Amino acid sequence: MGMEITVRYPLNPPNWEVIQVELKASLIEYQIRMIDQLPAFPDELPPEGWREVRLSLADGMLTIRRIGNHDRVIIWGNASDRLQQLWRQIAGILAATGSGIADSNPNSSHGDISH
Repeated sequence: MGMEITVRYPLNPPNWEVIQVELKASLIEYQIRMIDQLPAFPDELPPEGWREVRLSLADGMLTIRRIGNHDRVIIWGNASDRLQQLWRQIAGILAATGSGIADSNPNSSHGDISH
């Protein structure tokens, strides 16, 4: 079972270039492994209109699913404490870049992380 944080944007979600700048500024090390359920090259960037990006982090995998004007940030329920910390941090970065609000799934025990 997975855990998710939903990031809701008042208008349009941020494009990947903006997200990438903020991820790099936060010093989170990651590699894009899949884009829209297809394997990605290490230097490949998601195209305009992407729907799913899977990131490889030092402590595991994280998926960002874009649906309309919100993103779902998803990890496995058995994720390490460090991966859960990165999960919350990345959701916060997404919220900040798109003037959005991030909140956990009601089935998750992590609470709100609004920005």
